[in-house]
Amino acid sequence: MKFNYKVLTLHEFNIKKYSVFEKLSIPELTQILIEYYLKEKPVKVLIKQYGLKTVPTKFGHELPEIDLLDRCPYDGQQMWVKLPTRAHMDQWEMTATCFKCDHRIYHDISDKKCMCAHCRYRRESQLRAEQQLIEDQSRVAIPSSDILANQLLALQGKPIDQFKLSFQNVFDIAVVLNAFQTTDLLNIGRLVDQSLLPDEQLAFNRLIDQKLLAISPESDPAVFTLINGVVHDYLPEKVNWSLMVTYMGGNLSELNPISMEDALDEFKHPSRLFNLDTTVIDSIYWRLVKQELTRIFEYRLDEMKFTIKSDREKMDIQQALGRWMTSYTPAQIWAIIWRAVANANDSRTKGTWGNYIHHPISYIVKRADWYFIHLCEEKSELPAYVFPASVDPQLTTNIFFSEILGKTDWFMHHVPASLGISDGYVHTLTTWGVEVLNQQANSNFHRIKEIVKSGKWFSETDYGLVVNDGNVCELYAEQGDAYAFFKHQGYTSMSSTTWYKPENDPFFLTDFYSFAFLRRLRRALVIAGTKEISQDDFHNSSMLFTYK
Repeated sequence: MKFNYKVLTLHEFNIKKYSVFEKLSIPELTQILIEYYLKEKPVKVLIKQYGLKTVPTKFGHELPEIDLLDRCPYDGQQMWVKLPTRAHMDQWEMTATCFKCDHRIYHDISDKKCMCAHCRYRRESQLRAEQQLIEDQSRVAIPSSDILANQLLALQGKPIDQFKLSFQNVFDIAVVLNAFQTTDLLNIGRLVDQSLLPDEQLAFNRLIDQKLLAISPESDPAVFTLINGVVHDYLPEKVNWSLMVTYMGGNLSELNPISMEDALDEFKHPSRLFNLDTTVIDSIYWRLVKQELTRIFEYRLDEMKFTIKSDREKMDIQQALGRWMTSYTPAQIWAIIWRAVANANDSRTKGTWGNYIHHPISYIVKRADWYFIHLCEEKSELPAYVFPASVDPQLTTNIFFSEILGKTDWFMHHVPASLGISDGYVHTLTTWGVEVLNQQANSNFHRIKEIVKSGKWFSETDYGLVVNDGNVCELYAEQGDAYAFFKHQGYTSMSSTTWYKPENDPFFLTDFYSFAFLRRLRRALVIAGTKEISQDDFHNSSMLFTYK
């Protein structure tokens, strides 16, 4: 439903510890939120005016919850509803959540069932009682499978066109089919028989919400509550599910065995993207890499008998990973994590880490930060370790990188860079957020020596420094300038760091660089006596930079 800012003056806020709003009075918080939703001032102005310790890209993530007077029927806890970001005011989901048992009340989706443990148990108990009542009073007999199947077919609705699926749809379908180990798209299995990880459960829930899964006619009649021969209720955990998607223009139920096998293989292992959405791809890419690095970090801590003891320590790890991912590959981050934890273990054994004995996670993060900075300053090559054999990548990770992107070596490459980070996810180059450019620029000064050594000539252009090694030209530029060049040339974006360009174009760009890096590179080229070509001469010879 559409958000009405007037609710801010009528309800209580949930201000969490360490929130950027923690020190504001209720009138101040109410006022800043009203100004935010009315768009009277830019977010950066509000942040400065109220002295908030955050940046515009993270403001929406920090928004508090409000109390819509719901109380959890199971434990009596106050339930809270998350305030929407300004961009999602028209699609506000008024879902009240109990932070103790995860019970949900969907105010704007009346027919959606809560899947918390309490509600699932209550529905199962209610179903048993209703079925017992039906048997005792002989109100109705369970209909035959054929009669039930006809009712379920009528309830399924129209399948979604395969070629109208979004990237998120394609990804979710592949995740669920593989998690369920599906062999039949018309009967993919039952939820009660699965042990889904959180990402897999979320994918399943999204498919239900978008009607891409429907109850299979092959479900057991005993899991339905029937009144006068008509389906009255059912247990979502125990029904079978069908995929509600067409294949090559036809309904799945009409496919012959060979076509059904082809459809199953394509949906489980999608080798092509139906609707390419770089924003969604980048955010999934960022989230999955961060999840895997978190699991590897936790594995290494457990291996050396360190324990994460608080939410604050979890937050420190997440913030550190997000910071490192803007500049280093997952393989480099894993190598530094390994070294930092080993160093912490040595300090623990020798008793040389002082008060950090009470804050081992903080010590490890600080040591990792020191290693990154020290290796760059010493112009040493950053180590890179392969994905640890003791940690199995999640199913979602394997499907996303191996099946969909075909990028099996993702661990050895940088996460796609972008101009903005919002709510912890990377977005594409076209989004705002210039304040984080400095976090994503390469400042590995040790690379300058090898660039100068192989450089035959260089040219300082409006977009950055172009260095030729005798074979190709490479542009060394800040991220914003590199994006402006690609856009001006009319190249086609594939993702935030991948572009189509003419095959005969000898120009390459492999990274984004800080201004400090570019200044030192130019000085090193001049000192080395590398030949400098003017921008005009370079334009005339290469035809790479042309202006209208």
